Amino acid sequence: MLWYPILAVLTDHGTQFCFNRKDKEGLSMHEHELFLRQKSIKHILCRVKHPQTNGKLEKFHDLYNVHRFRLVVWVILCVGMMIGCIVLLLWILLSRLIWCLLVGCGLRCGWV
Repeated sequence: MLWYPILAVLTDHGTQFCFNRKDKEGLSMHEHELFLRQKSIKHILCRVKHPQTNGKLEKFHDLYNVHRFRLVVWVILCVGMMIGCIVLLLWILLSRLIWCLLVGCGLRCGWV
């Protein structure tokens, strides 16, 4: 299940995405196009003989795959640091509470 709706799909004019010929009524419905229409997803086709558009898309996917791991590692490190800080804070508070109880001053010393 996706966390966000897919609004549009950018593809080239390959036969795996669309028919290159239309029938007598001027329609050309490929299984891919029918699926997109059923899910209310806009199908955007690259211009013919214009590989730069598809190249930009391929470069985006390449950069995404390279930097996706960095983002996951960064999030894991941040969460780990937050948990470490919370544990350290709890340890400090509990050690001060135990010290106050051992010394006998109760909670009057202002450490807790």
